[in-house]
Amino acid sequence: MLRRAWLVGLLGGLLGSLFGATLASEAALAQSSEQYPTRPVRIIVGSSPGGTADTVARLLAVNLAERLGGSFVVENRAGASGGLAAVFVAKSPADGYTLQLGAVNSHAIFPALTKDPQYDHIKDFAPVSLISTSPNVLMVHPSSPAKTAADLIELLKRNPGKYNYGSAGIGSSQQLGMEIMLQSVGSKATHVPFAGSGQLIAALVSNNIDMAFDTMTTAVPLVQAGTLRALGISSLSRSPVIPDVPAVAEFIPDFEVTAWNAIFAPAGTPQPIVDKLSSAIAAIMRSPAITQRLSELGTTAIGSTPAELSDRVARDTRKFAAALAAAGIAKQ
Repeated sequence: MLRRAWLVGLLGGLLGSLFGATLASEAALAQSSEQYPTRPVRIIVGSSPGGTADTVARLLAVNLAERLGGSFVVENRAGASGGLAAVFVAKSPADGYTLQLGAVNSHAIFPALTKDPQYDHIKDFAPVSLISTSPNVLMVHPSSPAKTAADLIELLKRNPGKYNYGSAGIGSSQQLGMEIMLQSVGSKATHVPFAGSGQLIAALVSNNIDMAFDTMTTAVPLVQAGTLRALGISSLSRSPVIPDVPAVAEFIPDFEVTAWNAIFAPAGTPQPIVDKLSSAIAAIMRSPAITQRLSELGTTAIGSTPAELSDRVARDTRKFAAALAAAGIAKQ
């Protein structure tokens, strides 16, 4: 009985110590989260300076610093459709001081295009917030017989394989948008990939390709000048930037192929820090000044919860993997 009492006492002491240690750890984590950030936070961008993603990241960095205190610094690591930035962040300490401005390319498309991306875009990251979405614009040359999206759909249905389309490269959102549209209407067209948006637009303006999707930032000035004709946008609803241009979804139900930017942290980042960042980003994205500035860039401010971003990544991963497979694009 003495031995039993001794064992019970020892077990009680151990449990008490463990419980006390857990409470102390939770208290320390809560205090650390309240004080976060206490040193500079890096936002890694997977593209070169000057682009839309870089501009969005720098706007976000300035506003996070104002709202949370501390310093938020943008660092560009371009390459592999954002894959280099993703690998760097995935292997960084999970402490909230290294974040990625990820995109649809790095977190939905690139993993379906390569056999060894060197990161798992779902398991290696903690979703923080969907920052913004950007639709592409479906455009043709002004001499095209297609005056509306309905006209183009009818032409494609009647003449499978007759027409071609351009994109900014294999696996780009421009190509995937067109492939999903073609698959939706039961048609085919020849893909003509270019080395970026500049070459794509030059070919479309010179009437060397029949049609293409491209970003709002690129498309809107050309459409407003009458250089190209806009037939539709790839978001579910019309854009206030070009309200007279219908959504392709008005002709093909549920059609949506949009580019997006989002903030991710390394997997294992303390949830209180993730939640603190997510709440701050949501408030920033709701501010009229940020909403207006992003609208000027052809982008819609969002600011989501971590769960909503996780759902978006999973949904787009499935959608684009299916589109790539249907287009016969194998992993390289």
